[in-house]
Amino acid sequence: MENRLKPETQPIIKTLKTANIRTVMVTGDNMLTALSVARDCQMIDRHDHVVMVTGLPPSDVSPARLEYTCSENIVNDSKLKYSSRYQLAISGTSWTIIHKYFPEVLPKLAVRGVVFARFSPENKQQLIELLQDSGYYVGMCGDGANDCGALKTAHAGISLSEAEASVASPFTSKESSISCVPNVIKEGRAALVTSYGIFKFMACYSLTQFLSVCLLYWIGATLTDFTFLYIDLLLLTSLGITFCYTSAYFVLDPKPPKVSLIAVTPVLSLILQLLVHLIIQLTVSKLTEQQPWFEPFIPNEDRDYQCYEVTIIFLSSSFQYITMAIVFSKGPPYRRIIFKNYVFMVNIILSAGITIMIVVYPFQWIIDLMELKMPPSLAYRGLIVGIGVMNFIICFITETYIVDFLIDGKFIQPLTEKYINIKLKYQVIENEIYSQPDWPPISNSDTSIADLMRLEQFTVDACAPESKDFTYVDEEENKVKEQRKPENELSIKPSFGSKLQTVNEAELQDIQNLNDFLQNGHGKDSTNDLNNLLNVFGNRSSSDLWQNDNEDVIPILPRTMSDDSATLMQMTNTNNPGSMKIKMETNEESSEVTIL
Repeated sequence: MENRLKPETQPIIKTLKTANIRTVMVTGDNMLTALSVARDCQMIDRHDHVVMVTGLPPSDVSPARLEYTCSENIVNDSKLKYSSRYQLAISGTSWTIIHKYFPEVLPKLAVRGVVFARFSPENKQQLIELLQDSGYYVGMCGDGANDCGALKTAHAGISLSEAEASVASPFTSKESSISCVPNVIKEGRAALVTSYGIFKFMACYSLTQFLSVCLLYWIGATLTDFTFLYIDLLLLTSLGITFCYTSAYFVLDPKPPKVSLIAVTPVLSLILQLLVHLIIQLTVSKLTEQQPWFEPFIPNEDRDYQCYEVTIIFLSSSFQYITMAIVFSKGPPYRRIIFKNYVFMVNIILSAGITIMIVVYPFQWIIDLMELKMPPSLAYRGLIVGIGVMNFIICFITETYIVDFLIDGKFIQPLTEKYINIKLKYQVIENEIYSQPDWPPISNSDTSIADLMRLEQFTVDACAPESKDFTYVDEEENKVKEQRKPENELSIKPSFGSKLQTVNEAELQDIQNLNDFLQNGHGKDSTNDLNNLLNVFGNRSSSDLWQNDNEDVIPILPRTMSDDSATLMQMTNTNNPGSMKIKMETNEESSEVTIL
């Protein structure tokens, strides 16, 4: 038998690791299978050591404890010398024990754990919540019904099938592989940057128009209705829609984008852009007033705003709106350059062309419709276009060089790292692990991982009857239920996965009577005791039992198994005087359980 990787798995894991995106495996498969797959896909590097974390429940002679066992015998003492080159692996059974008895260890498991095997649906959901509490943004891939809880809890759940998991996850992949994960991350980052760009564009548009109206209100005028309509409908709406058509960049950058609008960089960007726009509008207004053909606006009750001041402010601000759409449309490393957004580029060219046409040589019906009073000098109209181009150059340099490169890259980030030193919770936990060279306390035992898994299951099964509170795993429904064992009841749990049965005190007396009956000899006259036993375990009458010459063999069909399961229970004596051993044999497997 072979569990082969899909050909695209290893390159995708490498791409994610190159982008500083941590990958972990949470699965319901066996631990050895999970570790083998993690090695093959390079989720665990070949130089990394795997430390198996085993949780052992309390017993009568010892409390609950943790065992840390390295898969390679690399040290002779209890210290792991290469603390930065190890990864943790944990099973679902140990996770449940640690979650109950050692909750303080869980954050370290979230930071250093890579393989989480034999996890139930509830364990998976607990792991997702723990990673989120540690400061991670968590994406989850799953393809089954047992992944629905984790897919719904994660920040971004990706269903790799169109079955039950697709109902709980916001994303569904058409291909049953993780090749979609980098695409989801790239598209998500591009959408985030686009949203910030649109927000800044809309905010700067509103404030720029507010400045224009305030300057005109100072002389008792305002923009006309159709100039408002031209700005809002033709420029703002069309540019805002096509702004979003820029696709995601094809390379996944190691540095994530900014996630806060209320920060120094975006706020300072808006302030500087508005300052440039205000200076340009004031400059154009004062320059127009100095022209020999200028006639100042005279307020009137007819609300006739056809004057040079309104026309100049409208034309200069129209170039500013187009400039903001270009400046705030950021490209790499999260979006492609705007030249690849062909619809947006056509919109920019049309908007700029129509605005230049209105400035230089407008049609008469446009002048009448917008109530414009054009400057008589054609050279001055060309000067307005040149001022619009200069406005674009200043705004572009301000945004790309002053804000992004100098203020954010050379000033804000170094000061933040030096003085504020903001660290996420998982970074604090990682530093704590580095400061503890003795953690984890590696055991000197050379026990293999397979032996650890068997020891873990044996210890849990052995301790379960001793505790009134125990965890019962129903393998048919794949869920964990917390049950409390009633007083004076005995638990009977066959190891091959049939459902739990309990025997109360009265029924236990029947079993003990039958045990005495078997020890002292048996015959057909003692069928009353057998009938009592059948009421506990089976559905056949005593007349069906004595059909075999070997009277020690009693065919019984347990209530929890189907009639065609061909189960044969053989009751024999054991060395323990107060016990009876039942041997269960089927066509596929055989197992034994002792009834205490």
